[in-house]
Amino acid sequence: MHLSHTSRWRGSTSEVGVKHHKVSYWESSIPGLTLQFLGQLATFTRRASMTTLITGGTGFIGAEVVRMLLTRGEQRPVVFHVSGNTQRLDDVADQVELVRGDLANFSHILDVVKKVQPSVIYHLGAMLSVPSDADPAAAIHANAMGTFHVLEAARLFGVPQVLFSSSISTYGLDFEGEVIDDTTLQRPLLFYGATKVFSEHMGLFYKRKYGLDFRCVRYPSIVGPGVKTPGVVQYTSWVIEECARGKPFTIWVPPDTRCPVLYLKDAARAIVELGQAPLANIKSV
Repeated sequence: MHLSHTSRWRGSTSEVGVKHHKVSYWESSIPGLTLQFLGQLATFTRRASMTTLITGGTGFIGAEVVRMLLTRGEQRPVVFHVSGNTQRLDDVADQVELVRGDLANFSHILDVVKKVQPSVIYHLGAMLSVPSDADPAAAIHANAMGTFHVLEAARLFGVPQVLFSSSISTYGLDFEGEVIDDTTLQRPLLFYGATKVFSEHMGLFYKRKYGLDFRCVRYPSIVGPGVKTPGVVQYTSWVIEECARGKPFTIWVPPDTRCPVLYLKDAARAIVELGQAPLANIKSV
């Protein structure tokens, strides 16, 4: 039995006022900010075209997913982000709804899911590897608790599908054989990878217990323009960018290091098409 938002989480969310504004943008509070909504709430009612919510939608992969959904006919997807930097979406800013909030704050997630009533959530928001290892406590809140908040909000408000971006960092380096498959043990070396393993298993629990259509992609290093956040394998993009500028670049891993890579547009296409695939056709590749 699914508990309603009112009975289960009474008092846990903010009561908000509504303001009308020419700019179709609304903002959910993060510490030090007042919760406010700009734009017409009518745009957040459930639409026949099936609204999509993307966490981390202003990030490297997230912005590309947003752009791909728009090219496939998605009407005004809702982008949930924490950074306040929406530069990657400048070219499509008039085609999306922007929501600023924090995955670690449950009320922010509850508010946006309740108002948007999405048919699918692309959960791409996360703290990346280097920041996660530097601040494990923050990573637990952003990654593990953030995923729990998304899954629980999906359950409470009847969102049928959650698509999650995981990582090959869940495997670490201690595995046998040349090919990773479903039998490969997940023994992450990085704290980031550990939060992704935990998130995957939370999703599988919600699938088994509540029937949530939870699916995920374990991404390798993603190569494309505009990588900004430091990470273990970001050199795979930076080396190309710096060479294109005619500048030298020092790769910080041993010369015999092998790293699987995937082009940014293919990464976006993978998770979009995974969500549209029949369950019977989902296989390891």
